[in-house]
Amino acid sequence: MKALVRRTSKERDMILKDMPEPIVSDNTVKIKIKYSSICASDIKYYNQVMGPGAKIIPPVIIGHEGSGIIVETGSKIKDYKVGDEVCFETTFEKCGKCMFCKSKEYNICDNRKGLGSKVNGTFAEYVIVPEESLHKLPDGVNLKTATLMEPLACAVHLIEEQIKVKKGDNVLIIGPGAIGFFSSLVAKSLGGKVILSGTNHSAHRLKLASELGIETISGGEREVKKRVFEMTNNIGADVTVDCVGSEHTLKMAVNLARKNGIIGLGSFPKGEIPFNFEIVFRRQLTLIGSQSSKPSSWIRALELMKENHHIIERMITDSFTLDDWEEAFKLVENKSGFKVVFKMN
Repeated sequence: MKALVRRTSKERDMILKDMPEPIVSDNTVKIKIKYSSICASDIKYYNQVMGPGAKIIPPVIIGHEGSGIIVETGSKIKDYKVGDEVCFETTFEKCGKCMFCKSKEYNICDNRKGLGSKVNGTFAEYVIVPEESLHKLPDGVNLKTATLMEPLACAVHLIEEQIKVKKGDNVLIIGPGAIGFFSSLVAKSLGGKVILSGTNHSAHRLKLASELGIETISGGEREVKKRVFEMTNNIGADVTVDCVGSEHTLKMAVNLARKNGIIGLGSFPKGEIPFNFEIVFRRQLTLIGSQSSKPSSWIRALELMKENHHIIERMITDSFTLDDWEEAFKLVENKSGFKVVFKMN
């Protein structure tokens, strides 16, 4: 089968090559991938030099946002059959014994192995997935749109399970990438008063968000600050979420949060970021991180996808085959598209 493989720990050492098709075990299924979307973390894995403690262990097939059709099942599979259209969580293996596994927080198990990082992922014609990670597609949701279920689940975990946005909260989301867009959707569904901020280059993304009834603003910190303070009587937002991960956007999230406010970290930081913790101390701010998603995140994400798939499907702006992976990666790196997907044969 064709697969996109991170070969070594060297920077940008990626190759499209023929690989043996994966083999099912008792508790796994073999899925024919139909679509797989490119995540910012895939670009990060492509570009960075892998040192000790890296989240990705080459050689490995990358990619973790995917959907497809089951073509083979293991002997102990009970609830799925050949022909089922599915999407799937990214946890492939965990210890099952730690306090986090016992509460189904597999995303923070120290021994977790995820698709596309430590286990072969979705930028291939086939992938193996454990039954526990599978989900059948909601009614009305096609396979192409379903490949975006994973970032939606991550946003559910961030906004609903970690930050715990509640009705009436003033929420500022900084950055209209996939996580920012979906975070806005989740916050609005919880009754939050949401502003999604972006730049002049984010017009398509902000327009889609506005069609979901989300207030959007295009501009720099000055314009965003003016609107946030208008909305909050000069107090600041109850919740700010940095979905960019730069020094500038993190400072912006801190500066626009009210005293006793919450700052959510919705994106991998772009390297080491200098940070003044005195403002956190004096204004009694709370910083909240969020790692991937857990099973409960997916249950809620499936509901939101079913309700909003007619808008979500338009997030996908470009489609490529694996043969054109370099062009697809370049498009994502240049931020020329919104969500870019691989369509498999």
